[in-house]
Amino acid sequence: MIMSPMKTLERIKTSSRPESKPSKRVNLIRPLIQPFFVLLVSILLLEGIFTVARIGERDYLEPDPVTGVALIPNKRITYRGENYSSRLINKYGMAWREPSLKKASGLFRIAVLGDSMIEGAQVEECQTMCHFLEQNLNANGSGQKFEVLNFGVPSFTLGQAYLLLKEKALSFQPDLVLIFVRDHASYGVTPPHLESGFPLGARPYFFVAANGALYKSNAYLMQWWRGQEAKRLRNLGWLRRHSHIWGALGAIVEQSMNWFMQTRANFDQFLSKACLNFSPKMIADKAPAPKAPSANPPASSDPSALPGEQRTTQCVRQYFPVVAAILREMNRSCDQKESKFAMIYIGSKDEAGLAEYDLMKSFASDKSIQLLDLTESFDKAQSHSTAPLFLSDAHFTPSGHEVFAKLIANDLRQWKWFQDRPKTLTDPR
Repeated sequence: MIMSPMKTLERIKTSSRPESKPSKRVNLIRPLIQPFFVLLVSILLLEGIFTVARIGERDYLEPDPVTGVALIPNKRITYRGENYSSRLINKYGMAWREPSLKKASGLFRIAVLGDSMIEGAQVEECQTMCHFLEQNLNANGSGQKFEVLNFGVPSFTLGQAYLLLKEKALSFQPDLVLIFVRDHASYGVTPPHLESGFPLGARPYFFVAANGALYKSNAYLMQWWRGQEAKRLRNLGWLRRHSHIWGALGAIVEQSMNWFMQTRANFDQFLSKACLNFSPKMIADKAPAPKAPSANPPASSDPSALPGEQRTTQCVRQYFPVVAAILREMNRSCDQKESKFAMIYIGSKDEAGLAEYDLMKSFASDKSIQLLDLTESFDKAQSHSTAPLFLSDAHFTPSGHEVFAKLIANDLRQWKWFQDRPKTLTDPR
C-alpha cells in the first residue's frame, strides 16, 4: 500500500514534535522530597539498630496524676549502670511478668510494694527478691502454689506505695501484702523533704490532723504538673514510649547536664575558697543572715513545720505520726479486701534508727500488724557472705536479692497466721 505524500509529511511532523517539559512545581518539590525520604529511611534504620542493640531503653518512668510517677506500660527496660539487665514492663505498669488480674483457684498470691530495692531494675527479673521469694516458698513441698507480684517503683515513698496499693495492687486479690519500709521511713512523705525535678519533685504529700486522721495534699504535685517539665514529658510521651533514638538522646542530655552541674558546683566551691582566702568580707556580705531557731518546736500534728531533712531522733519522732497513719490506712485497706498486711523493715543502728525501730515495733504491736524486722539477720548474712550483696549505688546484687528473699521466707514461715492460714489449695477464698 502506497501512502500519499500528505500523510507521510503529517507523520514526520507528528513524530518530530519536541517532548513536553516537566512542570516547574515538580522541579521544586523533587529536591525537597529526596532529602526527606533519605532522612526517614535513616531514622528507621537507626531505630532498628538501636532496638536490636537495646540502646535508649533506660527511660521508663512517666508522670502519673495519682502517685506522681509510674512505670511506662509495655516498655522494655535495659539498665546500663553499675550492672546490666533487661526486662519488659507489663501492661499493668509492673516490672514483672504479666499476671492475670483474677487470681486462679488455689493460688496464694503475695503483693510486694516498695521502691527501687523491690523493683530491682539493676538485675534480671529472675534475680529479683520477688522471684527468689516465690521460688523459695514453692520449694517447701507443701503442695501450696505461691505467686509473688512485684509492685516496686523507683523513688517511691511510703505514701506513694499506699496510693498504689489502693489504685492497683489490691485489684489482683492478694492474700498477703508486704510493704518494704526503709530506714528513715518519713523521707519524701512530708513537705520538708522537697526535691526538684522528675520523679522526686512529682509527689503527693501527707499530713495528720489533730484528730489523727490522715490527709493527702496534691498541692506540690499539681504545681509540678502545671509546670514546663511536666508539660514537656506529657507532650513527648509517644516518643518516650516508642523511640529508642529519643531515649538515647535523653540519656546523653541527662549525663551532660549532670556533668555540667557537678563541674559548676566544683568550680563554685573552688571560687568560694579562693575568695575566702583573699577577701573574707566579700563572702560574708553575700551570705544570708542565719535564721534564729524557733523557741517552740512544732506540734506533732503538723510535721510540715519542722524544717530541714537532717536525720535526728527529734526528726524521726516528729514525722512518725504520718508514717503510722499511712501504715494504719494500708492495713485497713487490706482488711476491707480480706488481705493480710505485714511490714518488712531494715533499719540502722544509730540513735535515730533505734528510735524509729522502737516506734515501729510499738505501732505494730498496738495495731496487731506483723513486723518482719530483718536488720540484724541481714547484717549477719552480709558479714558471712562471700559475694557482695550491694552494688555501687547501694542496690542489691543478685546475691543480695537472694539473701533478702530467704530471710523474708524464713520469717513468714515462723509467722503464726502464715502457718495457720486457710489452705487456698483446697479451700479457695
